[in-house]
Amino acid sequence: MPDDGVVAIASDSNTTFGILHSRFHELWSLRLCTWMGQGNDPRCTPTTCFETFPFPAGLTPREMADMETCAYDDQSANVAKAIAEVAINLNQHHENWLNPPEWVDWVITTEEEKTGFPKRPVAKPGHEADLKKSAP
Repeated sequence: MPDDGVVAIASDSNTTFGILHSRFHELWSLRLCTWMGQGNDPRCTPTTCFETFPFPAGLTPREMADMETCAYDDQSANVAKAIAEVAINLNQHHENWLNPPEWVDWVITTEEEKTGFPKRPVAKPGHEADLKKSAP
């Protein structure tokens, strides 16, 4: 059950996704996080790891959410586009790792489509066990 230690970043910005998955953000988080458990596991707290993170100028989550209404200079737009392209590529590799195209078909029923659901992965015949075994 979620508690106050859970933070959701509701953004469809590939640039924000890319920044938060960058090595720079990882190092920032590991330096400022708290540690817990027997293995001394890092715990990324919102007040220390996210709220204090120095997003690149013009590319904060709020600014990315307002991208349609804001005027960006060419440099910020180019940086945002480059980060977004890398993030899209990272996500595609992740999706292919979780749901290999040779094992999975993406399906949607008419009812699901009408209500706005996305396609969902279904194991191809003969690959049910492979997909189950690869699940995290």
